[in-house]
Amino acid sequence: AASHRTCSPGTAARDRPWTTYTGALTPGAASALAGAFTDAPAPAPAAPWWRGTAQTPETTNGPLTEARCAQLAAVARSAAAPDARTGALTLLGDASSDLGRAPAASALALALQGALFADDARVRAEALRTAAKCGLVEVARSVRGDDDVNVRREAARLLAAGAFGDDDVFRNDHTARRTFQKVAALASALRDKSIDEPGLVGQLEKALLKTGVRHERLLEAPLDRCLERHPSAAVRAAAATTAGALGCCECLRRLWLVQPDQTATRPEIVTVRVAAVNALARNGSSTTIRELAAADDLAEVRRAAYEWLARLDDAEGLAERGLGDAVPALRAAAACLLADVLLRRAANDAPTWQWRADAFPRPPPPAFEHAPRRLDASAADGFENAASALIQAAQRDAEENVRGAALESLGRLRCVPGVAVGLEDASEDARLRAVELLEELAGDEAAAALERALDDPSTEVRRRATDALGRLEDPRDALSRVAVRDADPRVRVMTAILLGELKRPQALVETSLADPLYASVRAAAASSIGGLAAQAKEGDADAAAALDGLPLRQLLASRLGDADRSVRGAAAKALDVVEGGNWATIVRGDVNDVTRIHHAPGARATAVLVSLLCDAAEVDDRVAAAVALGGRNYDGAIPPLVVDALCACCAARGSLPAPLRVACLDALAALSVTAALDGSDQVDVACAHALEDAESVEVRRAAALCAGAAKCLSRGRLVHRVAEDPDPTVRIACAQSLREFGNDQGAAWALVAALGDGDARVREHAAASFDGFCGDASAAFRSAVARAVCARLLDRSDKEESSATTKRSAACRALRHLHDFGESTLDALHDALKNDKNVFTRREACRALAALKHPRSLRALAGALRDRRDADMPDLAKEAILGLDYGRGGLLRSNETALFTGPVLKRQDRMVTRTRLKALVLTDQPRLFYCDADGANPKSCDVASLAADGADLSVVVEGGQGRVRLAPLFGDAREWLEARDASARSPGAALAEAWSEAPASAPVAEFVREASDEEVPVAVPSALPSAPPAPTASVPVR
Repeated sequence: AASHRTCSPGTAARDRPWTTYTGALTPGAASALAGAFTDAPAPAPAAPWWRGTAQTPETTNGPLTEARCAQLAAVARSAAAPDARTGALTLLGDASSDLGRAPAASALALALQGALFADDARVRAEALRTAAKCGLVEVARSVRGDDDVNVRREAARLLAAGAFGDDDVFRNDHTARRTFQKVAALASALRDKSIDEPGLVGQLEKALLKTGVRHERLLEAPLDRCLERHPSAAVRAAAATTAGALGCCECLRRLWLVQPDQTATRPEIVTVRVAAVNALARNGSSTTIRELAAADDLAEVRRAAYEWLARLDDAEGLAERGLGDAVPALRAAAACLLADVLLRRAANDAPTWQWRADAFPRPPPPAFEHAPRRLDASAADGFENAASALIQAAQRDAEENVRGAALESLGRLRCVPGVAVGLEDASEDARLRAVELLEELAGDEAAAALERALDDPSTEVRRRATDALGRLEDPRDALSRVAVRDADPRVRVMTAILLGELKRPQALVETSLADPLYASVRAAAASSIGGLAAQAKEGDADAAAALDGLPLRQLLASRLGDADRSVRGAAAKALDVVEGGNWATIVRGDVNDVTRIHHAPGARATAVLVSLLCDAAEVDDRVAAAVALGGRNYDGAIPPLVVDALCACCAARGSLPAPLRVACLDALAALSVTAALDGSDQVDVACAHALEDAESVEVRRAAALCAGAAKCLSRGRLVHRVAEDPDPTVRIACAQSLREFGNDQGAAWALVAALGDGDARVREHAAASFDGFCGDASAAFRSAVARAVCARLLDRSDKEESSATTKRSAACRALRHLHDFGESTLDALHDALKNDKNVFTRREACRALAALKHPRSLRALAGALRDRRDADMPDLAKEAILGLDYGRGGLLRSNETALFTGPVLKRQDRMVTRTRLKALVLTDQPRLFYCDADGANPKSCDVASLAADGADLSVVVEGGQGRVRLAPLFGDAREWLEARDASARSPGAALAEAWSEAPASAPVAEFVREASDEEVPVAVPSALPSAPPAPTASVPVR
């Protein structure tokens, strides 16, 4: 038998798991078994594959007879050696096809009965394999209580492989019974917890399904037991799948009603329950899935349940269970699945589950299909309830991703009210997505919902909503409201662009072009209008109709003076498109716009400059506009608009920068010089406000100068500021301006007060301003003012003797400019010239006397010729003496002009050294006379008797006094003779010119040294030389 096994064609069949013999026969047992086949009959026909290819052994003993079969059965039943029993069972199984005879079958049955109860598991396993070869399926059922797990597993493997066949060796025709036995054996194997191999369990399930049995009562118990008690999760999952395939839904239902084993882990429980959900779904049990699986405490199970509810078209279950799930991700997934269900319903593509009791295998579940995006699902069954649930989720769910998923689902369902709920979401991203969905949905209802987003606190949401309304062509004209209401300039700019694209210039003009806050909006509006104008010129009828009737030229021209440069540039380009001009080359939106506009002629350029002055955002542009308005050539009267704008800027105290107000004041001052703005009330008020500006010194100074140029006292503030302003430059400007008010006594007294200012520069300018009060307009109060100035001059309380400009010096200059010839004025100046200790005061007194030119000053000026404390004083005194006007002392007749004058010394006797200072005058009559040093006692002389006596002159005095000697202090005697001769043959003007060109000679030596209005002794030479000799002696003043 051993040798036959090595070459028999049935070896391959016996090598299979259920036929392989692994034991080894002893030599005696092998010989005994070999002898049992000596009288075997002819070879039997081929057996089925599960029985192997047991052919008649080609042995010398012959075929297997009944007697020998009985011997083998006896060995298999009662042999002591397990190997002998297994070998006998193997031989009996290989020859099972020949055991159809009743005696042989009986022997085999007895052998199997004994082997199945053997103590050795190997014998029992081999008995199972032999029974499988014989088709005895009831044997597989009988071993379910075997103690050895290997025996039970061997039985399961044989059952899964179908080794028991369709009939047995006894040829019993009990098909129903045999099927029942096979199903019972398979169910028993599936109930066995020791069988934990997923592959084997799957084979058992397939074998069970092949039987065609659908009786749940028969299959429910083993499957239920396996689902509840089997330790392997894979086996329980396979059992769940089998139960679903067999339609045992009650077993699967009880899976959720029984507590899982405490030793089971979470992944194992998930695996089993998910398999159960899949099995229930394949049976169409959506109610069970909704009630049990969708309420499972494991998220993985609920996810699978929701997916199957969607495949089963259970929108109500998804809305009830899925949207109320505790896990946000599952709620979001349920929202998306719910939309899929409704879209499939709307497309009439919902799955149908029309099962038949005998239909097997079940059809596969329907695959997910993406419904068309624009499908209208509002007519689908259950739409209202599902949409309501989605709206509630989008509105009230605490998680943003859930609300977003619900919003997306509502968008897919084209539910505009539901999508509009997203506009109230707390998340900006959600609101943005709602705006995008509404734009995709389009229509009047979506546009109305988008208008709500125009009030969103997020700039980006408002901007996106504005853009969406523009794409929807703004059916409700909401963009016009956005243009004036939105707080963000970017939104307003977009609105201006969209209004242009929608061809609504009227709204542009009324809103964006006049935007009071943002220059970018006005620039965008101007560009949009220019674009519309270009389209109209190119033949666009809609653009032309929209622009018809609008005063575009005036509107765009008004923006040439906009506050922002970019707006001015855009307006200029648009204006060129409208009227075909060249404003774009003038107004380019850069820093040089004002300069180019200034050189542009016409009233429009002036109006643009005024606009720039009032509205320009850059201070430099406004300052340049003020300067340009002040220096512009107006070809006639100044437009009132210019004066009003400049005055308004000047009066805007504190609200405008100081440089701008200064420029406006300077412009008004320039206009006052070139035009008739004298005494203008507007300028007066503007300067008054500017003089009260406590923050800017420059403004007050410019206001003071402007008031002077415009001859406006600024409501008295100019007089006030010259004395009380804390800044000396302002007081100086006020003092300079007060000179223009020579007819105002208050201005004069303010200047008098300014002469006592602590700042020398203020005193100096105040003194200089008195020249405005020397006319006839001030004659009524000039004397009083002069006396007040003289009082300051005579005041010796000033201790600043070392100062370069004292208050007394300022008083002297004031008297010099005031041109008052009263005695008090002359006396005060004479006193200062003679007695003041300050050299500068004496100099100013001398200059004042030189300016007054009164003959009475000769004596005082002659005393200054010998001032040894100041080297410059003699020259100043000489200049003053030579400039004395003898007509002011009443010494000249009417229509008489002095041609030649000069101080002379009258000698009483040729040999006597006592002299007196006189003034000799030659007029154009001609007439010659001399008078005292104080202008009194004039003595007429005979002009013809004038002769030179050496360096002196001699002349005959009328009235019987005879000839007197006169010594000129300056020049020599010959000059007087030449002047007399010239007066006889030349007009006075020629003579005066000749005299002015004549060089002045040095004065008489002794007089230059000690000249005085008193009689002084001098050294007189015995002979008169041709030129004045050097002094020989020096005699002190007496």
